[in-house]
Amino acid sequence: MKEQIGKMLEYNKVFVEHELYKKYTTTKYPDRKIAILACMDTRMTELLPAALGLKNGDVKLIKTAGGRVLHPYGSVIFSLLVAVYEMGVDTVLVIGHDDCGGSLLNGRKMIEEQFPEYAQRSAVGLVGRGSDCFGFDDAASRDHDWGPDFCMWVTDETYEEIGEA
Repeated sequence: MKEQIGKMLEYNKVFVEHELYKKYTTTKYPDRKIAILACMDTRMTELLPAALGLKNGDVKLIKTAGGRVLHPYGSVIFSLLVAVYEMGVDTVLVIGHDDCGGSLLNGRKMIEEQFPEYAQRSAVGLVGRGSDCFGFDDAASRDHDWGPDFCMWVTDETYEEIGEA
């Protein structure tokens, strides 16, 4: 992993020294007045702009796992508010794709693999609006706003051992 980061930093050094960034210069305001919420999938990195004919400066591009908004006061909504109220965006597009890795997250499996000794000593669910918990859901919970979201409750003893892991 360190080798890959080293390569990126070395490339960046050359990029800056040769002022290769100049051809990407634009303002912070999107020329097309559009914000796009899309998946962070690596297959979309070049594909999405190419498929839509986008160039640097055209749109505000917000990427999350699954292209999802999971909290009404989270960073995605904050980014969209800034885009609309400060950057002049008048259109918001949400773009999904097939075979999304975000749909593969299984909370039960994750807990059993990452915290096997605590899997049977915890409770999992949601507090508030919604009923969707990947790996703990049922057919009814998949009919609305389905996404990777759950809370894990542990005993005081377990919390002492693992903290907010």
